[in-house]
Amino acid sequence: LARVSLSPIKILYESLLTFNADIIHDLKTPITTIALNAAMLDQTSAKPIGRILSSIDTLKDLYANLETYLRTGEHLKPDEIMLKNLIMTQIEHYRTLYPEVMYEVSGEELTLRCDQISILRIIDNIIVNAIKYGGYPHPRVTITIGSHWLSIKDNGPGIENVEQIFNRYHQNSFYTKGFGLGLNIVRTLSKRLNISITVISHDDTGSTFILDLTSIMKR
Repeated sequence: LARVSLSPIKILYESLLTFNADIIHDLKTPITTIALNAAMLDQTSAKPIGRILSSIDTLKDLYANLETYLRTGEHLKPDEIMLKNLIMTQIEHYRTLYPEVMYEVSGEELTLRCDQISILRIIDNIIVNAIKYGGYPHPRVTITIGSHWLSIKDNGPGIENVEQIFNRYHQNSFYTKGFGLGLNIVRTLSKRLNISITVISHDDTGSTFILDLTSIMKR
């Protein structure tokens, strides 16, 4: 009886250990990059500085994902969220970090009711993936807000093995810039909020992530 009673705690604890291992694994690469490039700063080159800033941004994303994931066992208080306003605020942040990307946002305002940090991490991880893997040399991210859905599209080379992209550490042959953790976070948080995600991808024309937001729309 005691073993049965403690089983949920054991599962949660093992899940936490696994995720902590994931974070440690993913933090190693950007930290190493920062250290190596910092040693090159005396060469007065802008490239090492750019790589340092990019790695710092990666660390911030990993921390945000960790913070959100660790809140799994908490009671999440629903917030009232203006989706388009949230996205436009993030776009201004992206313009600073990725000025070479063209951003297109369309659709009317949509009011949601859910945990704001969770929905922000879902949207942010998908958009950042679209930014990083957009079509070179003119990457473009197209965001469309529908009556009960959100679409995020890039103009990159497409995704092989779409059914595997939400697996931890998975990296597509085209998608090699990340650590394979962001979309796994997306899947975890989407299940928590009961958001279904459809991925449509075609070679050389890009990929589209469609989020069904019906379950978190304000009634």
